[in-house]
Amino acid sequence: MSYEGRYQIVCENGHYYEINCYEFSYGSSNCPTCGADILQFNSVDDTNGDSDGWVEPILLSEKICEHCKTVLEQKYTLNK
Repeated sequence: MSYEGRYQIVCENGHYYEINCYEFSYGSSNCPTCGADILQFNSVDDTNGDSDGWVEPILLSEKICEHCKTVLEQKYTLNK
């Protein structure tokens, strides 16, 4: 059996995303939304399908369009 996993990532601008462990390279992976460097990351083990180590991202702020009520931007942290 091989390792299966992913990283939960928050960039310097607060954007949250997840990336497969085999696609992640610290120092060369940048935010797909804004291109910023990684601020926080957390490893999640999915080998046995149980998402061991996963943490709930905490929403810090949210910008919503006043006219159409669409979410324009959300900022997160992985720390409490």
